[in-house]
Amino acid sequence: MKVVSGSLDVLETVGKKTFDVINEADPDLKGTRRLLSNQNRPTLSEIIREAQHEKEMKSTSEKNEPVSFFHLFEKHQGLAHFEALELLSNQSATMIQSMSYGNEKLFDEISTYFQINDDDELTLNSLKINDNNEDDIPTLDILSQKFTAYQTQLRSTVSVDKLLEVYESANQFIKEWEWMDTEIDQKTLFDEAINSSAILCAAIIEYYHKTAQLFLMGCKSLTSFSIDIELLAIYQKQQQDFSSMLAGVTNLFAKHMKQISNLPITSNNHNDGNERCDIKLKQKLLNQMFIQSSSSQTYASDAYVLLKPIVSQSILYHTSTTR
Repeated sequence: MKVVSGSLDVLETVGKKTFDVINEADPDLKGTRRLLSNQNRPTLSEIIREAQHEKEMKSTSEKNEPVSFFHLFEKHQGLAHFEALELLSNQSATMIQSMSYGNEKLFDEISTYFQINDDDELTLNSLKINDNNEDDIPTLDILSQKFTAYQTQLRSTVSVDKLLEVYESANQFIKEWEWMDTEIDQKTLFDEAINSSAILCAAIIEYYHKTAQLFLMGCKSLTSFSIDIELLAIYQKQQQDFSSMLAGVTNLFAKHMKQISNLPITSNNHNDGNERCDIKLKQKLLNQMFIQSSSSQTYASDAYVLLKPIVSQSILYHTSTTR
């Protein structure tokens, strides 16, 4: 009992001294009470609710902004395939640089198939002027026939099915809205147009990336994939059809957007969030549609040109090994 009593006395003494020390630094223990109190702290549910509110506000803000082609192009792995293709192209360019002597005529002939003509560069602008012309929107059947013939002539195992699926999906989107006779706002058309262009362009870049890999595999074995220089004309025609597809998607949505009533928006329906008849908004979105879609043409043509060193390496390899 004496041991227990003594221990309690010691604890009491230590407790009093601790209290005195704290009280000197913090009179009335106000700071300590505030520190230990949970009344002013937000609960977990409040934190989650606030985070969700901020997310919704950000999402609403993003919905009101036009979508970006580059953002969607990157999202659909277009940029990744482009950078990978660029790396392969630079490696091949370095390799054939030391082999250029005596092969100048061959390289010059190859280069003629990778020149982007002025007509190709002006394709999008000319289609913009005539975007009500049905001939500016190639049909899926014609494209399918052309690409099937190209694949047979090139003996390539790289499929273009994904490109045709994207093109068909864009056409199907418009058909479904027309069939349902549903009022579709201009912003939705614009977003879908840019998204379709980005997906299609990314698929084209992926096609060129895989084609480049196929050519490089052919440099390792004579029994692997190879190509005659005369067949480069097929790749050139195919690139022109790729360009027509990209322009066709833009013209398809632009044509449909122009069919939306041109009645000026009133203050009443503007408050209701109905912007489908806003003439200024329509013109702004149409301009942005063609400007952003021109990026798809640029990426596709640049990717095609990046094939030149790789094709040159492949042709040079098979030419030198069969002499």
